[in-house]
Amino acid sequence: MVAYEAGYKGRLLPGLQLTSAFFYYDYKSEQISSTVTVNGSNVITTRGAPTLIYGWENEATWRLSDADTIDGSLMLEHSEYKTFFARPAQNVNWSGDSLDRTPELVFSAGYAHVWDLGDKGSVRFRIQTRYSSSYLLSDFNNALHYTQDAFTRTDSSIRYTAADNRFTVEGFVNNFEDNIQATGGGGGFSVNTPYGQTVATTTPRRFGVRLGYRY
Repeated sequence: MVAYEAGYKGRLLPGLQLTSAFFYYDYKSEQISSTVTVNGSNVITTRGAPTLIYGWENEATWRLSDADTIDGSLMLEHSEYKTFFARPAQNVNWSGDSLDRTPELVFSAGYAHVWDLGDKGSVRFRIQTRYSSSYLLSDFNNALHYTQDAFTRTDSSIRYTAADNRFTVEGFVNNFEDNIQATGGGGGFSVNTPYGQTVATTTPRRFGVRLGYRY
C-alpha cells in the first residue's frame, strides 16, 4: 500500500479541539473476502484487488462552558476497485465500482449539558445525530450490488450520577427514526433482499432504562 496523509491536530480556540486530515491510500492488493459457491458448497475465499481510497476526515469538540459541549465529525470519501472481477468465474467486471460500506459523505453532531446538583450528584443530557449518504453492499457469489439509501440516525440519553459516582440511572432512546440499515456483516437482525439473500442490519428503535452501581 502507498499511503499519503496530511492534517492538523490542535486547539484553534480556547475549548475548541480540531483534528482534520486528507488521506490517499493506493492498495496494490487489498484483501477482499467473500463466500462463493463451488460445486454446491459454500467456501470463503480471499482475493487480492488493487483499490483506491481517498478523502478528507474531520473531528471537532467545543467546550462552550463547564456544562455545555458540542462535537461533530465530517467525512468525505471516494473508493473504487481499480481492477476487480466478481463471481467464482470472475466474469463480471466491477472495475471502477466503489467498495462496500464506503459512503461518500458522513456527518455527525452532538450536544451535551450537565446540571451540577452539588452534594446530590449530577444530571447529564446528550443528543446526537448522524447522517450517511448511500453506500453499496455486494453479493460476490452472484455479482450483485445492493444499495443502502442515505439515512439519519438519532440517539439521546439522560443520566443521573450520585455524588460519590457509585450509582447511576440512565434513560435512553436509540434510533428515533426507527429505520434500519443494511450492513452486510454479522448481527442479530436481518432482512431479505429482492433477490432472496439475507442481509444483516442495524437495530430498530430501542428505549429503556439502565441502572449501574460501582462497588
